[in-house]
Amino acid sequence: MIESDIIISAMNYVLDKGIGCLSIHDCLIVPEESAQVAIDAFHKAYKDKGFKPPKLSVGW
Repeated sequence: MIESDIIISAMNYVLDKGIGCLSIHDCLIVPEESAQVAIDAFHKAYKDKGFKPPKLSVGW
């Protein structure tokens, strides 16, 4: 349940910025120019749950 809370929180962060996104498992698909927003979203979501920032990979 923690993982789903994290991805939903990250998606809401991105959507609140007016950026469309798709979720596949533990990934977010966003426009390339919005990659930093998605990174910030994951960092905030993990921090809000009491975890250290995740190691992320950005690519397409």
